[in-house]
Amino acid sequence: MPRKPKAECHAIHVTRDGAVVRVTLFPPRALKKEKTWFAYWKGQKTRRSTGKRTLKEAIEAATAMVHERLTACDWPCPSDEEFVEVQRRHFSKKRDQGGKGASLTSVLQAVDAFKRVSGLTPICRATPDDCERFQTEALKLLRNWRSQHPKSKPETRTIRAATVKKWLVSLHGAFERVNDNAGRKCVRGVVPPERLLTSNPWQRFTWIEPPKKKIEQFQGDDLIKLLHHFRKAWPGVTAAESMLKLYVWSWARREQISGLRWTDLRVVEDEYHFDTVGKRGKEWWFRIPKSVYEELLTFKTESPYVFAKLMDQIREFHANEGRNSAAKMVRAFSVYNAGRWFYDQVKKWDSEAYVHMFRKTSLQYARAGQDAAQSLAKDARVTEGVMMTHYVKEEDLQFRAASNAMYQRLCLSMTPEVARAFGHEHSATAILEQRLRDAIGSRNWSLASEVAKKLAKQGRQAG
Repeated sequence: MPRKPKAECHAIHVTRDGAVVRVTLFPPRALKKEKTWFAYWKGQKTRRSTGKRTLKEAIEAATAMVHERLTACDWPCPSDEEFVEVQRRHFSKKRDQGGKGASLTSVLQAVDAFKRVSGLTPICRATPDDCERFQTEALKLLRNWRSQHPKSKPETRTIRAATVKKWLVSLHGAFERVNDNAGRKCVRGVVPPERLLTSNPWQRFTWIEPPKKKIEQFQGDDLIKLLHHFRKAWPGVTAAESMLKLYVWSWARREQISGLRWTDLRVVEDEYHFDTVGKRGKEWWFRIPKSVYEELLTFKTESPYVFAKLMDQIREFHANEGRNSAAKMVRAFSVYNAGRWFYDQVKKWDSEAYVHMFRKTSLQYARAGQDAAQSLAKDARVTEGVMMTHYVKEEDLQFRAASNAMYQRLCLSMTPEVARAFGHEHSATAILEQRLRDAIGSRNWSLASEVAKKLAKQGRQAG
């Protein structure tokens, strides 16, 4: 059987404004997974897709492109409205209901920035040169470039390289969703197949690399100072102090803490845990000391939310200080309002501090231990994600065990002063007991025997 003839480049001549333009048509390249013919003529920055699969249709499309008779809707690529709808359709499929709104907002902000800086309409016409130019020009934008108040002070700081890199990542993913050659990443059913992109311009130039940011954490003294700050600056607002303590014990994010419900509480014997769901639907428990739990009960209301009393306490504080206008301006409780207020107070205490540092601090405290699921996944020769998705299901017993393990690591890593300030009192043998458990877990019997002797000695001395 004879082989299928190989498609070759084809040249056509188009008359425009009395001049003859030579247009070269390039067939789809299998190695690049292209499905449509591309056209190039002198004056173009790069060749463009015609959106057509056959040579005859490509000639007609290329002729129209040269004459610039195509409107935004007729152009063989998605319109801006379709592009945005593709992004909304993509994030509507996500199971993580808590984080998909923020992710969509981040993408739309990046799209808006690219549209304003590049001036392209529709933005899907972008070439790699346009993308390269965007990242260069974006670094020159002032931080208040989106909205500048007439009475605001002149802004001299420009957007950070990390922000521009975040935009590049968002735009790359957004263009993949309208790319016919992106496989399962392409969102179908919004844009006709013939008007989908066949390549992603964000893959064809070198991205900027922002400087590596130092991992910032609170020191033990900082945690105690911040706790005293809330007690001094906001007397009577006990919910704020408890919220701070839960940040340290939970390694959770802002929305998780401010959105805690009483139905998330898990009381097992003399242990108090909260069941929470983080990004991408990841579920875990975290344990708090009994004294912190008793603090939460002191401002419990009929609301299902643990910190529903926070905004009421803030309002009462302003009223007691004689600031009635400030009291009236306090908003009603919502997960966002409570989390945002706490965030603002941390920033006022120290402009270099932010709420996410609590998560980094807690995980730094717990860095010494190794997660059991990680060890099991290594022994089973599968990744942890695959194991937890396809082989193992964490029930309440596993959640409780993991919560207790993290709780013990946090307790042992804190100094006695920090632990006492946040509701936990070190026992005399706590460190030795943890060393014994670690020695048994690693099958270091000589160390286990040595630690056991020290524990027995302390027990005899205690009488």
